[in-house]
Amino acid sequence: MEQLDTEDVVVAELDVLVSNELANLQSQLVMLQQPLRPNWRPYDTDRAGAKAQFKPQARRLEISLPLDTENENYGDCDEPHKRIRSLDLRSTAVEDTGVAYAVGVVRGNQLVLMPVDYTLQLRPNMSYLNVVAAKRTDGDESEGEAEEEEAQQIEVTVKKRETERQQQARLKSFSYLQQEEQQEQWVPLQMAPPDSAPADAIW
Repeated sequence: MEQLDTEDVVVAELDVLVSNELANLQSQLVMLQQPLRPNWRPYDTDRAGAKAQFKPQARRLEISLPLDTENENYGDCDEPHKRIRSLDLRSTAVEDTGVAYAVGVVRGNQLVLMPVDYTLQLRPNMSYLNVVAAKRTDGDESEGEAEEEEAQQIEVTVKKRETERQQQARLKSFSYLQQEEQQEQWVPLQMAPPDSAPADAIW
């Protein structure tokens, strides 16, 4: 057995406990990842006017963060449908790879571990671009009725051949899940910073 470095001194010994407190409260612990942000520059969810809503069954989280439109770095746009007043984040579920995570909290002389139920990744929601594209498409169609159709570059992809039954099952499954998500009602959430009283009450 290797000897410990003399400079690496043990300062404390903690009992390790696994808590199911959240499960007893019928709550879930979700880990949020921000893959497009460095850890030193997280999203400012403490700003005034920030809102969050959640669909538990679909595991869909949306966060809206108002932008500082008075800031000198804010660039406005003359077209109303292109003006962005908030940074909207939308989650996607991370595929379960069988790896289990837990959040650890030191309470007194105990290290309490709380299992993470699942993981979501937050990325900017670009759905407003669909509105811009739709308006642009409508304009192009009206202006291009009398013009000749121009040649366009197309991208060819090769996919694995699937049977008609497999294709129908895949499309049906996607449409079913999409319909279920659309029918589920949003649940408004109250966000609390780490050092706030609500956060201290939970942990």
